Amino acid sequence: MFKYLAAAAVIAAAGPAFAAVTAFTDRGSFNAAAGALATETFNGIAADRSFNNKTVAFQGFSVRGDDPLGQAGGNNYIDVTPLNNALSPPNFSVDGTTLLNAVVFPNSTSVTFTFSRAITAVGFDTRRMQNLPTLMQISVGGETFIPGVLPLFLGYVSDTPFTTLTFSGQPGAEFGDSFSIDNFSFSANAVPEPASWAMLITGFGLVGAAARRRRTAIAA
Repeated sequence: MFKYLAAAAVIAAAGPAFAAVTAFTDRGSFNAAAGALATETFNGIAADRSFNNKTVAFQGFSVRGDDPLGQAGGNNYIDVTPLNNALSPPNFSVDGTTLLNAVVFPNSTSVTFTFSRAITAVGFDTRRMQNLPTLMQISVGGETFIPGVLPLFLGYVSDTPFTTLTFSGQPGAEFGDSFSIDNFSFSANAVPEPASWAMLITGFGLVGAAARRRRTAIAA
């Protein structure tokens, strides 16, 4: 029995070489594939709050805009209602409530969500993203995706746990891209990393081996 457990531990530790990530453009299909989800609406923010070159923490994740060249201007902040239409115009709004206003530029400004534990699914409503097909890209689960023009929802489900979601400008893009994110959903249940599974399986094997040694000692 211990031999089988040890072999399983080796397999679990090795894990898949690359993650397979499935992209979704409607929330219904994403929800069906993602399992239990937690959702941040951003409506609990009491005042406009910038995350440009600083980290803002929420329950289960944090967000940060990296803007080394100072290109973001008034973007990369959480816009509470009533929305500041000078910076978050009406067509940024998903449902009339607080939203996350973001901007990316090629080879400079990016926005990264970092999760407090490994997850396998993330999805969100969005507006005004990718006015042209050559502006921005999304990195998740070891893969990079180019969203379609002006999507209303984007979701990603991976067969391997991940801890970050990054928005950045496409290399060589002529312009930056500003957009909104709202109703940000992610896996609600903790997902063990492959190495954690290996440790758990190995632990069961060692406990079993110790129990057999104890029985042998008693019999002797």
